[in-house]
Amino acid sequence: MIGRPGASGVIGSGVGCGGRGIVRNLVVSILVLCGLGACLMILSRTAAEPAGPAAESPDPGGPLEETDDLEVRAERHFLRGDYEEAAGTYRQVVRRQPDDGLAWVRLAYATHELGDYEAALPLHERASGFPENRVASLFKLGCALSRLGRVDAAIEAIEDAVEVGYRDRGRAEHEEDLALIRDDPRFRTLLNRMAPPPPGRAPLDVLIGHWALRDPESGQIAGFSTVQRIEDSHVYLEQWSTFEGGMGRGMAYLDPESGKYELIRVDAQGEVHRLRGSFDDGTIRLDGERVVSSGRTTDLRVSFEPQSDGRILRTFLESEDGSGGWSAISRSMLVPEDPAWRIRGPR
Repeated sequence: MIGRPGASGVIGSGVGCGGRGIVRNLVVSILVLCGLGACLMILSRTAAEPAGPAAESPDPGGPLEETDDLEVRAERHFLRGDYEEAAGTYRQVVRRQPDDGLAWVRLAYATHELGDYEAALPLHERASGFPENRVASLFKLGCALSRLGRVDAAIEAIEDAVEVGYRDRGRAEHEEDLALIRDDPRFRTLLNRMAPPPPGRAPLDVLIGHWALRDPESGQIAGFSTVQRIEDSHVYLEQWSTFEGGMGRGMAYLDPESGKYELIRVDAQGEVHRLRGSFDDGTIRLDGERVVSSGRTTDLRVSFEPQSDGRILRTFLESEDGSGGWSAISRSMLVPEDPAWRIRGPR
């Protein structure tokens, strides 16, 4: 037994090596755990501290959100009709965003509605600099000038609005801001450039109907004339005939550029009348030329004078030498007539 030391030695040697390995492994584990703990502490401290470079750069979302909130408040005030608050808020908006066309036009409108027309003038002008605002802002500029009693400037601004496309005749006719210039002939011309008057309200509407053409002195009937409004009320169509065998047609319309009425008449012999004019002091006056079939041209003037009893006196004047000397070539009293009686002839 004693002669086998190797066995016990081997066993004793194994136990000794295992103990040292356990210790070594334990030390390594402790070091690893300490390292992990240190890393976790560093990470937690890093997360808790603000990032240096990011904090120094401006937040692009901050000012934009602030402006958005300002616009929302301004719009709410504006849509509720709280123009004082709306104007104050929109002033802040345009200071921050001077290229905001909507903010400018609303600032101008709100200031206008507050009755501060003098302050509204430069705002309307500034707003009109944006293409999307130009038509409406020029119109409102005319309104403000009218309120301030500046008639000529107001009409000029309204004309500028018409030039760039303003066409709302109904609003212009009833706009209280324009009460001062409503009866000005220049404004009436601008209304006609916006759009034709509604049926029943245009100067030439007095001519619509069926008429007997009678001699103003004797009352003798000479023929008939019919005038109707066609093409969505943009055109007046005339058709006439006389007991002497004459007949012809005419067409009148409102020229949107000049605001005047144009009349072209052609009879069965090829005679042409080209006339232009407007409604003046209750009378329709048209000036132009008469061209006969041979090509000879003379100055021609036509007037339609409504009478108190519903009749209309029509007069044709001619000047052959252009010197201003006029002579009457035709005078007729237009008398309302039932077209069913036209077959009866002279009576």
